[in-house]
Amino acid sequence: MLLQDLRYAVRMLVKQPAFTFIVVITFALGIGANTAVFSVVNVVVLRPLPFQQPQDLVDLALYDVREGPENVLGSSVSYPDFEDWRAQNRVFERVAVYVNRSLTLTDGKQATHVVGEAVSGELFTLLGVKPLLGRTFTAKEDEP
Repeated sequence: MLLQDLRYAVRMLVKQPAFTFIVVITFALGIGANTAVFSVVNVVVLRPLPFQQPQDLVDLALYDVREGPENVLGSSVSYPDFEDWRAQNRVFERVAVYVNRSLTLTDGKQATHVVGEAVSGELFTLLGVKPLLGRTFTAKEDEP
């Protein structure tokens, strides 16, 4: 009975090519959209961060109390403030800082705009990551 129904369905699809085309396109768009949404959810929600103990990481930001938390100041932490935070810390095992930077990279002939991060020396240890080549920062290099 199932084989007979399948043959009938194929005959009807062959007789109506426009309808068949619409069905195939609808399925393709639905599967593509579902795959795209799942890919984003998988990366953002389901997959754990690639760090040691990601559940213990905390990201702090500054904001002006007159403006409210929706106006995060972000990169306005000065190095002396960071040093004070680190010295007075009684809550966190480690404290590190990172700031977005827009830089110009040049070889003497041509300049290229690059985006990078300025980070404190403790950041890599805090995240539990090791460089593929070379070494991480030393405590001496963490000074301004």
